[in-house]
Amino acid sequence: MWGARPSFNRGTTSSFKSAGSGPPKGGNSSWGYGKSWNRGGVDPANPRFTATFRKPSGVSTARRRMRNILEQDGCDPALIQRVILAASEAMNNAVRYAGRGRLCLFTTSRRLRVVVTDNGPGIAFEKLARTLLEPRDQKTIGRGHGYWLMVSLSSQCRVFSGSWGTRVELVFDGCSGGG
Repeated sequence: MWGARPSFNRGTTSSFKSAGSGPPKGGNSSWGYGKSWNRGGVDPANPRFTATFRKPSGVSTARRRMRNILEQDGCDPALIQRVILAASEAMNNAVRYAGRGRLCLFTTSRRLRVVVTDNGPGIAFEKLARTLLEPRDQKTIGRGHGYWLMVSLSSQCRVFSGSWGTRVELVFDGCSGGG
């Protein structure tokens, strides 16, 4: 199970950006919101929840607060669990590789979007696909499965990375809660 490659048959996409080309056009170089957020009625200037974190305890706090918001919004418990797990993987990577990060949660009546950004060194373009998709061996048990989980748990998963940092966008369809 853990050695399986992510399945892209459910409409899941991955976007890769060249390391030297800077943030996506229309984005803020600090946290990198792209124009894609204007689709689906999501306003990038008005997230439902934001959190910055610098250590694992900050990830735990952000995770707990996001769970409370999604529960208050009436989202399905199974969906909440998927959102929390996938977002945790992205946040833990931001702490591990960049020392800190930021989470933004955007909600509509049909969709949740989670954006985790960092200002770390990014993933070199020539290493991006291998870093995200290469199966791990016995030496790396317990590490290197985060992206596979993010892809498996979300409706869509996009990764943008460059010298400005890394941005992971997770989309979850099917929330019946408000927003």
